[in-house]
Amino acid sequence: MNPIHLPPLDSYNNFNTNIKIYLFFFYDSDKEYNSVRYDNCFLRYSKANFVGKLGNNSPAVIFFNAENVTDPETFNAKLAGLEDVVRSQAVKPGSKGIGKGETKLLPPSAETIYAVVQCTRDLAAADCGRCLAAAAAGYFADYCDNKKGCRALLDGCYARYELYPF
Repeated sequence: MNPIHLPPLDSYNNFNTNIKIYLFFFYDSDKEYNSVRYDNCFLRYSKANFVGKLGNNSPAVIFFNAENVTDPETFNAKLAGLEDVVRSQAVKPGSKGIGKGETKLLPPSAETIYAVVQCTRDLAAADCGRCLAAAAAGYFADYCDNKKGCRALLDGCYARYELYPF
């Protein structure tokens, strides 16, 4: 299944920065499900009941910063630790499927890595953990290695890290 990439729907000024808003529409007539993604939101619809179920082989939308970090070894070690922390927060009872955190990089860098993850509220904790693990181990590793920032939007979860607060 290939996404249909549409041109930006709109541009707006946020803190004097032009931000483009994209709509991603996934459609496959042979599948039981489809989804529409709009920046950090998505609509999922299906012929079958998918509530409480983790989608199989669903497409993901990946956004990444084109710039690479200057010290990949340190950055990736710190990022992996932060991903573990926020993922464990998201699967805890009462968390509403959300985990967030930050960690400072070692000197001489004064930078901080910020991260957030979120699962749809219908997923069980185990499925939430599987979805977030797929985002980090699969998509971040494949598409965002050594990048200064990345977002992965899957049908059941969302994961993001950046070198600036968001």
